[in-house]
Amino acid sequence: MELSAGWYLGDRDPKTSGAAPAYAESHAGLPPAYIATVQGDAIRDEGILYAQLLRAAGVPVEHRNHEDLVHAFCTLAPHVPAAARALDDSLAALKTGLA
Repeated sequence: MELSAGWYLGDRDPKTSGAAPAYAESHAGLPPAYIATVQGDAIRDEGILYAQLLRAAGVPVEHRNHEDLVHAFCTLAPHVPAAARALDDSLAALKTGLA
């Protein structure tokens, strides 16, 4: 994770650069969110925490943790039925949010 953060952020601190939204001063007033996490992901816990922080701030949140998937599951959707279902769920949430 440190290597990836370095590629994206250089020497900037993720807590103060806006790259880690969990560290925002406030989450109040944000739009409804759909957060998909997967069991096989190094940042799964951060996604779960973010969903909890949004809920605590009164933001409507739908969170789904897909126990049987890995990071970048969307690329597996043509081949893995569980990934296709998770992608469909994500796209349905996006469609609802944009309606």
